[in-house]
Amino acid sequence: MCTGCVNAVHIAHLCRSNYDEFLRLCDHEMLGIDDMWTEPLEVQEFGNMHRPLTDLLTRRYESRSFTFITTNLVPQQIRKLYGDRIADRLNEMVDKIVFDNPSFRK
Repeated sequence: MCTGCVNAVHIAHLCRSNYDEFLRLCDHEMLGIDDMWTEPLEVQEFGNMHRPLTDLLTRRYESRSFTFITTNLVPQQIRKLYGDRIADRLNEMVDKIVFDNPSFRK
């Protein structure tokens, strides 16, 4: 895994197992998030419920940090899974690049 690039599942794992490291990841100057939506939407860390990607994206939005994301979701699915607030913030934060190539997975 390259510095500043992380899989969404790993983000959820950090949020649950090493919250301090999760917060450091949230504060990277530039961060790439691969496979948004493959992570559990909620995790429990010492009795506290967290929504890892929602929390991370909120912090990055507030700090205006550079973030790029890969996902197979369309905007309507993002809105349904993560809510209006995150969907609206993503619309402000990112430029969408859509790849309509056929899948290599079969």
